[in-house]
This record gives sequence, structure tokens and C-alpha cells, in this order.
Amino acid sequence: MISEETYLSDFAPKLPGHDMPWLWEIRADAFARFHATGLPDRKVEAWRYTDLKLTKDQLFEVPIRPTGTHPPALLENSCRLVFDNGILLTNPEELPSGVRLFGMRQAMVEAPVILFERFGQLAVTRNLPLAALNQALSRDGYVLIVDPGIEVLPAVEILFLNHDGASYPRNLILLGENSKITVIEYYYGESNVTYLTNAVTEIQVGSGAKLQRYKIQREAPAARHIATAACALEENAEFKNFDVNIGAELARNEIHVTLPGQGAGTSLNGIYLLRGKQHCDNVINVDHVT
Repeated sequence: MISEETYLSDFAPKLPGHDMPWLWEIRADAFARFHATGLPDRKVEAWRYTDLKLTKDQLFEVPIRPTGTHPPALLENSCRLVFDNGILLTNPEELPSGVRLFGMRQAMVEAPVILFERFGQLAVTRNLPLAALNQALSRDGYVLIVDPGIEVLPAVEILFLNHDGASYPRNLILLGENSKITVIEYYYGESNVTYLTNAVTEIQVGSGAKLQRYKIQREAPAARHIATAACALEENAEFKNFDVNIGAELARNEIHVTLPGQGAGTSLNGIYLLRGKQHCDNVINVDHVT
């Protein structure tokens, strides 16, 4: 575990957006909260089935430069972003009208007001230690913004290719009212080394909007994969999620859904296929706000 002083002097200044005061403050606060609690151990009820002791030495490993090669798209006509070791590698050539899709670094330049107003708004992304560490160390991720009334036919496909070090993808999905879209997050690795992925996807679904999200976890055999999805639904909004877990030595998926809007609904499903000593922990929390 590094000190807060080391984080502020050696890590934070090298992150994108370090010159944005509000983002610097969010990151410093997030690291302070993580530092105060540290990695959860099995004495913590929510983590009684997942042991992170072998992960603690990987938390601050900086990945090497991207390889530049990646597998083909899952869907032929998808709008696709490709990340390599947490850094954006390719953008889609064109997007449907009413849809904006950025890398997080790119959004800091092209949509800073939206990030300032909507980034890190869900409490769970601040209160969970691994999500807080993601907020403190993330270098990139994707931002998807769908304007009100837009129904997108081609799926948005995000490939996260990982092969060493520690990657912290930070993702933000914003759906305007009565919009509709399908998103596929694909985490993939072929490396022979042990690496860490700690991803957070924050989702805000406007009134009457519908999101279908698929997450496919096919990390390398020695990888550790931790992923948190946090979703808030306005009235009559719908969030359907399907997780597929077939990779990684150790995997943990958390889904937190808040239903503050009347008539909002969610459907959370998935499958997993494990071999040998693979470990997968799936956690679901649905808050019916009254």
C-alpha cells in the first residue's frame, strides 16, 4: 500500500485531466477513502467468499505500452471502441445521429461540462473500496451519451484487451429519456502472466429509456478481474443486464441498481463456466428507493 503523499506526488500528476481541479479533488478523496479501509478481506461479510491477498501486490503495477493488435469484433455492424491495457486504441469510424461515444480522456476535452455534472454521481462508486481505487487510478474508459428519443439499432461494443500490469477502466453511460441502446463490454486476455483488471461502469438511465447491457469476461487464465456496475433508473426506465464469465483465475462482479423512479424495472441474469481452481463471485444489490 502506498501513502497518500506518494499517490499525490507520483501517481495523480500522471493521470489524464490532472489539471482539472474538480477531478483532482475527486481522485484525491477517492484514494483517501481507499487508503483508510484498504483492500477488504474475508472478515468483511460482503467479501467472505473472495480472497484478495494475492492481488494487493498488483494494485499499482503500471501496464506496458499497448500491443496494437486485437481480436475481431463480436458483431459485424457494431459501433466499436478498443482499449489495450486500459488505453484507447481505436474509435468507431462513424456513429448514429444522437449518439456520442468517447474515450474518457477524449471526453475530458470534448465534453468536460457533462463529466463535471454527471461523473461519479452514484454513491456506490464512492463508498466501495475497489470502486474508489478505480476512481483514483483510472487512466481511461468509455463515455456513451445517447440523446433523448434516440433508438440505436447497431450495438455499441467495447473491447478491453488486457495483458499485464493493472488496468482501471472507468466507464459512464448516460441515456436520455425514451432512448434505447444495446451495449457489449468484452474483457479479453491471452497473456501468460498475472494481471489485474478493476473496472467500474456507472449508468444513468433517463425516464422511459431502455438499456440492454452484456458483459463478457474472458480474461487470461492467470488474471484477476474485478468489475462493478452501478445503475440508477428514472421513472419507467428499464435496465437489462446479462453477464458471461468464463475467464480469469479470480473474478468478482458486483451489480448495484437503484430504482428511485416509479415504474422503473431491471432484469439481471448471467452464466458462468469455471474450470479447475477458477473462482467467480457474483454480487447483486437492488435498492427499491421509497
